[in-house]
Amino acid sequence: MVKLLDFQSQWSTLERSLNPFAVVIMAHLSTLDTVGKDEQRFESKLTLVRGLYERGYTKNEVLELFRLIQWMMVLPEPLAISFKQEFKRIQEEGRVPYITDIELDGMVKNGRKSVVTALEARFGTVSPQVSERLETVEDIDVLESLLRQAVTTASVQEFQLILNEIPPSEPTEE
Repeated sequence: MVKLLDFQSQWSTLERSLNPFAVVIMAHLSTLDTVGKDEQRFESKLTLVRGLYERGYTKNEVLELFRLIQWMMVLPEPLAISFKQEFKRIQEEGRVPYITDIELDGMVKNGRKSVVTALEARFGTVSPQVSERLETVEDIDVLESLLRQAVTTASVQEFQLILNEIPPSEPTEE
């Protein structure tokens, strides 16, 4: 048994480690350390994602660790949009070769599908209004938050109220 908090004092060792679990531990510790500190979480998340490419991981390892970081380090909507824009900028610089726009879009589509699947499993059907509204959500972090809401809300109507409070994603520059 290992207590992950014990690794806080070994941060520099984790940064140098090529073991994928070092990234998992850093993401966990960063998530705990940045509760209520959105700007700090944004910076920490960017640093962790950049580090994935410097470690020499395979494409599959990078994708899986990226998904884990996205899931753990949820950002509020404005910062999530900024993260996506910054991530695209990093990709354009050629420092992030493994996750293409197509893969990122696929992750968004899978996120939407997961929300719909959860709602259908709990409530039987999903209205066209909910489905159409979900199509306007482009941010993975927001979709993960909506998935949590889909499995915990009391009704589809309650979920739709939560969904309607989220501003539609701004189109990204292509």
